Amino acid sequence: MAVASARLVESWVERFDPPAKCRRDVMSADATSFRSGRWELAIAASLSAVGFSVDPRFRLPDGKTPDLVVARDGLRTMVEIFVVGDDDRTRAEQALLRATTDRLLERVQLPPCTFVSMSAHKRLDEAFSEEALDQLGAALRPWLAGSGEAPFRFFGDFSVSATAMPGDPEPALSLTPAGAALDQTPRIRDRVRTKIERYAGSVTPDLRLTVAVCEGGWKITQGQMLTALYGSERLHRRWHVVGASCDGSGAAVVGGPNGAQGAEAFSGAWYMSAGLHDVDPPAVHVSASFAHSPYCSEPLPPGSLLPFPELPVHGDALGWSGERHDLVVR
Repeated sequence: MAVASARLVESWVERFDPPAKCRRDVMSADATSFRSGRWELAIAASLSAVGFSVDPRFRLPDGKTPDLVVARDGLRTMVEIFVVGDDDRTRAEQALLRATTDRLLERVQLPPCTFVSMSAHKRLDEAFSEEALDQLGAALRPWLAGSGEAPFRFFGDFSVSATAMPGDPEPALSLTPAGAALDQTPRIRDRVRTKIERYAGSVTPDLRLTVAVCEGGWKITQGQMLTALYGSERLHRRWHVVGASCDGSGAAVVGGPNGAQGAEAFSGAWYMSAGLHDVDPPAVHVSASFAHSPYCSEPLPPGSLLPFPELPVHGDALGWSGERHDLVVR
């Protein structure tokens, strides 16, 4: 698999002839630099696969060089790219979770062919006491000995929820924090704001500005990106998040408390995540969507970025259009 991935990256370098920094990044032993370069090439390949021309060497009149400029059907946009990886606190919590899982498995016997997915109700800042884990283990044992069909909930010093499902012959337990506990929104918002402020002055009627937020860590979600763009929305997200209200604190909000200078020139953001790799021929499955900025003074026409799912404004709401599917990118 690693060999196939390397061959794929090499083919992208040959195909798109990226600038020296991207070449250095994909040759780097530093994981952060490598992910940055690989995503720059993966986005170029993804957009090329759906008919965009891609220029990774475009230079603006003021000398700035956006990561990519892409064009299709008369639409031309800068694409500034960044990868959201794990911060130091997240890495520390991952280590705590792994250690806690090992300590918990000393107290319970998982049934064969069972996968237990367990969520902590709050973030872990320190290791739990032996007594707290003893209490949890005592509550888990009868649940595991039964069918495990009903969800498990435990409220104590270490409060968790769990579900059991069929798994591999070797049983396993996964312990993660509650979905909202690892909120990367402020980090994403700061990165988006920096990108907007750097390039908003270069926007013209013929050259728009977008950013690509790439999933490069644990618990990085599209929902966090949307909150980073808009804040907790006044505009309602139909279907996906019902009844959310906007406080106007996002980077894309013109005049908002965290809005970027030049936010009115910002057209929106791609959210990109990578999945399975194919070996022969080498390929990667990429999922992409695009969130329009409802605050843009010259917004992109809805439907202009299909086949990617889009989140445009419909009246007083944001609603997804287009089906979500993976691109098989070679």
